[in-house]
Amino acid sequence: TVGQLLVVVGSELGACTATLIGPDTAITNSHCFDLSDKNKTPQSLCQSGASLVFASNSASGREVVECDSVLLKSKIAASDDQGTIEPDYMILKLKRPMNHRGFEKFSFAGMMDGLKVEVRKVDPIKQGLGSLIVESCEVLHKTALLPSANESLAPVHIISRCSITEGNSGSSLFDASGKIRGLVFATV
Repeated sequence: TVGQLLVVVGSELGACTATLIGPDTAITNSHCFDLSDKNKTPQSLCQSGASLVFASNSASGREVVECDSVLLKSKIAASDDQGTIEPDYMILKLKRPMNHRGFEKFSFAGMMDGLKVEVRKVDPIKQGLGSLIVESCEVLHKTALLPSANESLAPVHIISRCSITEGNSGSSLFDASGKIRGLVFATV
């Protein structure tokens, strides 16, 4: 259910990770479509140069599906004077259903300090395009980097004990029951 999202604008390539949340629906980050060509909209980028490459080491094997449209996109906002950062997410409709892959469900229980989560990501640099990587992480609250992230329902949390690199944006964080609890959107 996890794939590498590739967005092409002219000679510029953007890479993020996306997860199926329905047969023809995937979730990733809004900033994945925030490329330098400001004349392009997320909708036009989706229709003219975005594809999801599913992991070659999954049970269904390597597979590519194009993006059809942007269903929902959060506004990308800078942090305010209190250090609060807005969530960064985007829901994509794919050009064809991927019923054979299944899809993931959400938990809205929040992220508690010390919660063990698993990040499922695709790292095109180290493993080759389309290889799935799974790592364990832990949620940290009350850090100097993000003092406002000390409540379970805060929009942004810090995770530790897992490596996040360029191209991991949009990777889903799964709890022990296998439900999505959040998305990776930055590395510090």
